[in-house]
Amino acid sequence: MDTSCFVLVHGAYHGAWCWQKTVDALKDSGCKAFTPTLTGLGDRSYLLSAEINLSTHIADVALFMESEDLHDVILVGHSYSGMVISGVAERSFKRIACLVYLDSYAPKDGQCVFDLVPDILPRVTEIAFSGRKVKVLPHPPPQDFGITDPQDIERAALLLKPMPANCYSEPISLPGNAAGKIRKWYLLSEIQRAGDTSQRHREAYDAAVGENWERKVIPGPHDMMVTHPAELAQILMEIAGKCKPA
Repeated sequence: MDTSCFVLVHGAYHGAWCWQKTVDALKDSGCKAFTPTLTGLGDRSYLLSAEINLSTHIADVALFMESEDLHDVILVGHSYSGMVISGVAERSFKRIACLVYLDSYAPKDGQCVFDLVPDILPRVTEIAFSGRKVKVLPHPPPQDFGITDPQDIERAALLLKPMPANCYSEPISLPGNAAGKIRKWYLLSEIQRAGDTSQRHREAYDAAVGENWERKVIPGPHDMMVTHPAELAQILMEIAGKCKPA
C-alpha cells in the first residue's frame, strides 16, 4: 500500500468538494489525501470578506499542514492555487517533498493574477455580503471548466462561489525562491479552454523547464479532478513515487 501524503488545494470559485472523486481514488491505493478549503470559498464561503487576499490563502494551507503535522507532502495546486502553493513553499519549505502545478499559474516574485491575466479585471464586481461590500469575481458556469456530466454540472453549479478579488490583486512575495529549490511538476490539461487564462497555463507549461521541473500533458479538461479522477490520481501517485527519498 502506498503511504504518500497529498495536500490538494482547489482553485478559484471551488472548494474541497471538487477533489472528492480524486481523493477516493488516492485513498483506495493507501495514500493519505487532505483537501483544505480556502477562506471565503466552498464550505467556508460564509467567511467571505473584503479582507481575504492571497496571503490569507497561503496561511490557510501552511497552517493546515502545521496543525496536521504533515511532512514529505506532495503539494498540489489547481489553477489559481499555483499562486498559493508557491507562497506555501516559501513559508513551509521543510514540509514539502514536491510541488505539482495542475493547469495553474506558476508565478514569479512580485506577480499577481491580474498581472498574468489583465483581461479578467472587468469582471470584478461589488456585492453586499453580511452587510458589507465585497469586491469579487462571479463564478463562471461549470461548463467553462470542462464539466459535462449533468450530475456534476448540477452539483458544481450549487457549490461554485464568487472569488474574492483581493486574492487576484495581491502580488506574491517569494524572496527566498523556495519553490525553485523543490522538485516540481507542471501538469497541463489536454483539453484546453479558450481565453487568456488557459493561454497563461500553456505559457507556464512551456516555461517549466530546468530548475527541478518536469512536465506532462494529462487527459481531461481544466477540472479533470471532477471529470477524470482515476487518471489524475494515477499520475499523482506516479509523481509521489519519484518524490520519495532513495
